Amino acid sequence: TGMSGAGKTTALRCFEDMGFFCVDNIPPQIIDTFLQLGSQVPTRTRNLAVVCDVRSGALFDDFARAWQEIKPKVEALSLIFLDAADDVLLRRFKELRRQHPLAQSRMSNEEAIRAERGRLEPLKGFASEVIDTSALTAAQLTDTIRSLFVAGDRRSLISITLMSFGYKYGLPPDADFVFDTRFLPNPFYVEELRDLSGTDPKVREFVFADGKAEWFGEQISEILARTLDGFAHIQKINVLVALGCTGGKHRSVALVDWLRDRLEGEDQRVLVIHRDVDKL
Repeated sequence: TGMSGAGKTTALRCFEDMGFFCVDNIPPQIIDTFLQLGSQVPTRTRNLAVVCDVRSGALFDDFARAWQEIKPKVEALSLIFLDAADDVLLRRFKELRRQHPLAQSRMSNEEAIRAERGRLEPLKGFASEVIDTSALTAAQLTDTIRSLFVAGDRRSLISITLMSFGYKYGLPPDADFVFDTRFLPNPFYVEELRDLSGTDPKVREFVFADGKAEWFGEQISEILARTLDGFAHIQKINVLVALGCTGGKHRSVALVDWLRDRLEGEDQRVLVIHRDVDKL
């Protein structure tokens, strides 16, 4: 929660990028229900983040009671209060050409900021963290939140997408890394393997038989291990690694699946896309 214009949207986007299940502008009366629903989602997305503020109107006045009710029910619960100086908030609304949520025809943005501060001031006492964003950029606020909620290796923030593709269908235009697997043994020339894909154990066994595929996979893993810290430092949290073979059906698919197993074993967040595996 916090002052309008203090960066709640940026903060919620940061939590979403960290893998939290997020909801904006939720009335305090239904936070408890949301938490109960959240306990039913998969473990990897069980971290929840919500924004609750004066946009919910008179319902927001029930925030203190709702907070006290949910505290005993949640093992790890934090309340971040985002604040900024009045003149900074006023300038932000002016620059964005937006009206304060409380501003009406008879209330200016300046008056609305004062009114909101009066309503929110008592809630600061509930906050685990009060962050003054007056002098922070959006990137600095994001970094501040990550430092509070990410323990240990910041690389855990990064999601790696492993994509297999066929060179005959073109390179993925948004790839951060492209690796060519066409030097590996080609199952296309083995009649009983030709119609299978790289997801089939028989194809994978053939591709990995001479040790070159595993060696190549190890090299790719090492490159990623050496670069993810740098990506985390510049706040790049999505990295697309593309592996190509001629048609995108056999070799690249088999190696992508091998890399997925390897990276997930290191607790890395991984998404797999076999772009061309079903093409003729």
